Amino acid sequence: MKIMKLIFFGIILVVLGFELVKYLEKPIHYDDERYQQEDPVIVKAEPYLNKIVFEDIELRSLASSNTQKCSSGNKECQLNEIFRYVVDNYDYYTDPRSGEYIQSPEDTIKVMGGDCEDLTILMISLLENLGFKTYLVLTDNHAYALACGVDTTELWVYAKQSIIEIAALDLGESSEYDVEIKSGTLFLKKEIEQTMALDSGDIWYYGGDGSSFKEPIQYMDIGYSISSSAPLDIYFVPSNEEQSKIANKESFSHYPSCHKQSILQVTDSCDSFDKRGGIILINADSENRATVNINLEYFYAYSTQNVFSGQNISYYTIDGEKCVVLEATSGKYGFPGYDSTDGEKIAVDSVTKEYMHLS
Repeated sequence: MKIMKLIFFGIILVVLGFELVKYLEKPIHYDDERYQQEDPVIVKAEPYLNKIVFEDIELRSLASSNTQKCSSGNKECQLNEIFRYVVDNYDYYTDPRSGEYIQSPEDTIKVMGGDCEDLTILMISLLENLGFKTYLVLTDNHAYALACGVDTTELWVYAKQSIIEIAALDLGESSEYDVEIKSGTLFLKKEIEQTMALDSGDIWYYGGDGSSFKEPIQYMDIGYSISSSAPLDIYFVPSNEEQSKIANKESFSHYPSCHKQSILQVTDSCDSFDKRGGIILINADSENRATVNINLEYFYAYSTQNVFSGQNISYYTIDGEKCVVLEATSGKYGFPGYDSTDGEKIAVDSVTKEYMHLS
């Protein structure tokens, strides 16, 4: 009888032990509803994650229309354009006094604004509809996005160009000069058109006093188009003092590479003045008056280094990919990779809801 009892209890223990091992070995998945209900990170993130829209033809159309300038498959350009679309077109609105109000992308588009969570939800939704892998990042009092799989060096090229364009618009509104961007450099432009008569041997000067440029002006280019009824000698000089030296038949300074002699018509430029110099025209005809039509364009290279000083693209490496910080409330001089946050940060995969602590 004792032997039978021992056998019976042995069988019971084996069965219970087997079931216990099965239960302990069963993995806990992030999509396990019970786990999500218990995990405080998922509980905090889920109301925002549930508002993200991953497949929607209206959002996909909106995203594609805002990235038309990008070549096919150029993720760096696409990411920059979506970032700029949200940052430049949507205002920051706080939640109603009654409490937390989480907007869908459709709501945010309708009111053209929202708080950091709302704008981040919109940005993530647009990027996901273009095939980007994204994360929602939550801090104690802020939310932003990560977008993965981009070349940060290439992204910085697009980001800088956008900021230069913004600076150009601001300068254009506050300056008496026109503003142009050439080869990635911002220029203040001043244009002069004039028709005049130069008697034989007359010397005409237009330009500055020869003083050195100070920040933010780095250097000056002069573009010109000239037509004349009599041959002209053309000199580009570092200051107005050279005019009197020529008149007194003294030696004078000029830029030899820009010198032209006996010209009736010409369109060209003289570049990279480090001082406020100018142009001298001399009627080289010993008998005839010259009727001269001249168009000058002075381009002052404007430094944007103060805008970019100390700036770089912030990113986290996740599963071997660079995931760039996207702060939808960073302002017009913000850029993909701008990161103003500190403290504890938790990144939650927008699809799988797996999460990690960022440092």
